[in-house]
Amino acid sequence: MFWGLIFTVIGISLIVEDAFHFSIPIGRTILGLIVVYFGVKMIFGSSHFQFTKKIDDSNAVFGESEFSFPPSKVKGEIPEYVVVFGQGQLDLREVDLTKASQRVKSDTVFGNTVIRLAKGLPVRISTNSVFSSIELPDKNTSSLGKFSYESDQAKSAKDVLHLEINAVFSSVEVIEM
Repeated sequence: MFWGLIFTVIGISLIVEDAFHFSIPIGRTILGLIVVYFGVKMIFGSSHFQFTKKIDDSNAVFGESEFSFPPSKVKGEIPEYVVVFGQGQLDLREVDLTKASQRVKSDTVFGNTVIRLAKGLPVRISTNSVFSSIELPDKNTSSLGKFSYESDQAKSAKDVLHLEINAVFSSVEVIEM
């Protein structure tokens, strides 16, 4: 239907221009119609131009999710939790440090992530932020660049949780519970 409308407008404008010597800017008119078409499709939705949500145990893209540790699909890799244009709640209160240190990575782009840690958990956090707000358990905030945090328990513990947080135009909050 859309392309039929475009060809009809082109045909009518060519006839009007030739018969009445009235100039109609065809290119601008078509460009305007195309922009309006895509705008209306985005507002009202269409099966052709919808954003797809991807939500699983370690990703939230255009959606909201609650993550727990460890994700089921990660075997032998560093677990990575990703939030893009969405919200995520990452619960790390069940991290087991009795056998070895653990590594976890959290990436947030244009989104919001809340990370929950068990109170007294030995943790080292390294952050990389670009125009973001990363609030650490001691209430320090990182908004641009790199920052590191080490809990009091991590200074003397053999095994610790190493948490890497990357945020771009986002908000990340790390809470001890």
